Amino acid sequence: MKNSENPVDVIVVGGGHAGIEAVLAAERMGCSVLLITAKYDRIGEMSCNPAIGGIAKGTLVREIDSLDGSMGKAADATGLHFRMLNRRKGPAVWGPRVQSDAAAYAHYQRQNLFNRGIGIIEDEVMALEGYTDRPEGIRCRKNGPIYGRTVVLAVGTFLRGRLFRGQCEWSGGRIGDIAADNLEEDIRRRLFHVERFKTGTPPRIVRTSVDTRDLCIQEQEETDFRFSFDRGDRSTNHEICYLTKTNRNTKIAAEEYLHLSPLLAGRIDGKGPRYCPSYEDKVVKFPEREQHNIYVEPMGYRSRMFI
Repeated sequence: MKNSENPVDVIVVGGGHAGIEAVLAAERMGCSVLLITAKYDRIGEMSCNPAIGGIAKGTLVREIDSLDGSMGKAADATGLHFRMLNRRKGPAVWGPRVQSDAAAYAHYQRQNLFNRGIGIIEDEVMALEGYTDRPEGIRCRKNGPIYGRTVVLAVGTFLRGRLFRGQCEWSGGRIGDIAADNLEEDIRRRLFHVERFKTGTPPRIVRTSVDTRDLCIQEQEETDFRFSFDRGDRSTNHEICYLTKTNRNTKIAAEEYLHLSPLLAGRIDGKGPRYCPSYEDKVVKFPEREQHNIYVEPMGYRSRMFI
């Protein structure tokens, strides 16, 4: 794609939550905009737990919606199970959270981009184009240079991403996607600051392998709360979520194999999320506790998978 004579106003790299909002914000401002993503069918992918909101994050989703963002609308339209967290405290710190249908959420976001006429190119971004203090675009593996007046990098976990599963380790942005090694090398060479972060993905479990009769049912709260102030489409599909707890035997098993944890063995050097630690991390940080909550939730409406 050679557009040096007619550069687009905004190029957005990455089709996750941030990239989608950046593209739509630019389009609403009347800019010509182009989204670059490695795989079209993974735009809007909910890579970890398919939930929107929570303590602090629920407030952030509403703030995005107040700026006419799409996350709140997508959450309302694809929600399966709603709860207001932190009700034991005052309303200022309540956390609205919805378990979404992962496939439906991604489809909603892709359809939204299609309906708005957003230009999308499937390609790997190798580097920025132009001078560091004023990039002129990006350079892609297949399409070569693509020129734009502004470049937004919404690359998430893809910059020199590493995946860990027990003792196994390999390069990747997430399961099934390549890491953006070349782009990270280029922006480091340009002396941009690159911070390493760690996120944990819960295991996927076949629903029929779980005896839910022994689990505590978490019914959704029947409220008229919506993330979007527009009060548009709201999902009518509902699912039950479950709660169970670890016990002393679980803790002993985790302690016995702590040396195999890539996080605790020092093979992961990125900073982890404060409120979403892995179970073995909880065992180490809270040695006096015998029990920790385990949430069992569906990946989608009538999905065969729990997480």
